[in-house]
Amino acid sequence: MKCSLLFATMMCMLLLVPFSMHAAEEPLTRAEFTKQIVDHLFTADPDGHCFSQISSKRGGTFKLLFSDVSIHHSAAVQLCIAMREGLIRGYEDGRFRPDQPINAAEAGKILARAYALGYAPASSTDPWFAPYMRTLSTQHAIPRSIATFDQRLTQEDYSEITLRLDYKVTWRPFHTYAELEKNSWKNSQQSMAPASTSMSPKMQQSSSKAWYQLY
Repeated sequence: MKCSLLFATMMCMLLLVPFSMHAAEEPLTRAEFTKQIVDHLFTADPDGHCFSQISSKRGGTFKLLFSDVSIHHSAAVQLCIAMREGLIRGYEDGRFRPDQPINAAEAGKILARAYALGYAPASSTDPWFAPYMRTLSTQHAIPRSIATFDQRLTQEDYSEITLRLDYKVTWRPFHTYAELEKNSWKNSQQSMAPASTSMSPKMQQSSSKAWYQLY
């Protein structure tokens, strides 16, 4: 009986996700993803108190959260909360790129921090996202629909991941970190295949890893 009730509850949660706001198979942008996870896990801030809290830390008032995100952006309050809670920090050039599709690695960092999952620091040879994606994998939270680190995350992926984390679902099929690493490496090699003949092995490895060094 308890098992049936849990299954029914989980199915209802999937149905209640606001797919009408965003097609299930369409990629989520960085702003959309951050807004949803903040609304899901953190206390609402309808009066925008977060802005004054950030202002006091920076000194003075401000009109931009990032160089490309004003405090009047539709997700500004949620992005402010995400900044305050240490979920996001943007790019080195000061931009956040709110309309850029979010990939699995970027989402993994936000999810691991938002759910306060324990993770070890990255080693000197690890990419920056390794600790977050490894801990999500140990939680069985990476669905089979996500095959590589740079894959764009959809609304359907988001709903599946948060369902697994909210209800400790560990029995559904999942991808391990090693599988994602292997798939990502294979894809990068295939994408650079036509030009690889003129590259040394060391240059090929450096080029194939470039995508995740830009965040």
